[in-house]
Amino acid sequence: MALIVKETQSIREAVTFINSIEVNKLSRLLSRILQKLHLKGERSFSEDEEQKLQTALALEKQALHLVLETSSFLLEQAVYHNIKPASLKQQLENIHIAPDKAEAFSQAWATAGPEVVEKIRQTIFAPKKGERSFSEDEEQKLQTALALEKQALHLVLETSSFLLEQAVYHNIKPASLKQQLENIHIAPDKAEAFSQAWATAGPEVVEKIRQTIFAPKKLEHIGWQLNLQMGQSSQAKQKEPHAVLDLGVREEDESEHLQKVHMEFSHQELLEFYNKLEMIQAQLDSLT
Repeated sequence: MALIVKETQSIREAVTFINSIEVNKLSRLLSRILQKLHLKGERSFSEDEEQKLQTALALEKQALHLVLETSSFLLEQAVYHNIKPASLKQQLENIHIAPDKAEAFSQAWATAGPEVVEKIRQTIFAPKKGERSFSEDEEQKLQTALALEKQALHLVLETSSFLLEQAVYHNIKPASLKQQLENIHIAPDKAEAFSQAWATAGPEVVEKIRQTIFAPKKLEHIGWQLNLQMGQSSQAKQKEPHAVLDLGVREEDESEHLQKVHMEFSHQELLEFYNKLEMIQAQLDSLT
């Protein structure tokens, strides 16, 4: 069974906090996270709810954020790998999550996982208005070339798109795609055409979809400096150090324009940022 997550220092710290939470409270926490897992950029809990959670779970703010981020990450990996509940439980126990807490993850995933996966699928493949594979003029030419009526052509295009979307969604191998298509009585030579097209263009299509979802900017430059911020006049001798990061980012399709982003952190904010970077590194490690 392939690992879906590697144990990092940040993960180890989070596991300690997760193991300290009562099972029934953890189950409710996971249920809420799963409800919003498909909504990128939306928090699982409001600031007011997080304050209440700190009290209910007896966790400091930083510890709570680590628990929420790690729990979300573990469930995102379950989505990405479409893992079975029993396998998820085993994976979590492998990174030293207590068996009863791992069971809470497993039960939450068994209950809500299929719905979450479907919501994410719909998000990825939701039809975009105004976008079509062929223009009206091209469709008219296709009708003649394929000897199909307009309605029949549309059915062929929609069904072919659906079959290829399923290939993307399940990240299926070309040979398996061919077998699946033959199982629904597509002729072997036509199934082979789908298989060959998927083998040729599939990896690039998957990568384009990933880029569409995350719309990344490329990081071209990192600079940093330290600032000392003087305290109030009544506390003139106190100085608070701040770190300033200067990031140069560029759009994928822009070769000239470099956008500069300035970020200032206190010591505590920088620590929280570091923990987030560790989480991102763990996600990258799990995909390689």
